[in-house]
Amino acid sequence: LGIHFEPPANDIFDVYLKKIRPMTIETLSFDPSRLNKPWNFDWILSLRNLEKLTIKGVMLDFDLSYMFDVLKKMNGMKMIQLSDCWLKNDFFYQFLKQFPPGLSLIISPNCMISFHITSLLKILNSLGEMKAKKVLKNYDMIDACLDNDLDEEKTKEILNEAQEIIDEKFDELSYTVNGLREKKYGFELRKEKGKLCQKNYK
Repeated sequence: LGIHFEPPANDIFDVYLKKIRPMTIETLSFDPSRLNKPWNFDWILSLRNLEKLTIKGVMLDFDLSYMFDVLKKMNGMKMIQLSDCWLKNDFFYQFLKQFPPGLSLIISPNCMISFHITSLLKILNSLGEMKAKKVLKNYDMIDACLDNDLDEEKTKEILNEAQEIIDEKFDELSYTVNGLREKKYGFELRKEKGKLCQKNYK
């Protein structure tokens, strides 16, 4: 059984939990956006057959360490998916370093990715490492908007290094870089399947 769980408020959260706990749920999509923070994830432990958890519709700015500690206790958990989420700099620093071993990660194309250009190379390398270890699954595109306060020369230097990383670590036919765009000069990197990464500047 797979369900989407979207409690409208904290005061009736327990009511929803009582309804789904007796069910044999293997796939759960969860939108916590209407709940008060800090969010509680301990309730997931009562879903003993859960294999895939999708977090949907929120900015991932909560305590990821706590969520991961909970998920590590789920013996049958196989996959975490992010859908319609806003992923910023702190997310990548925490999430990619602390992601529980033995689980796979899907980042859906509809996620908004935004961070400073100085973090780009570290993030691409981390994503490439996760992909190489078969942790990152079904990742069809990287679509990100980069904050930038650097000069033009330094901006091009970083993007050129990013271009090399993309061609080296995201070259399989199943992976596509849809667009890395920095805001200051409008420079962009794009990659089509089976082709080298292209840029719109010289």
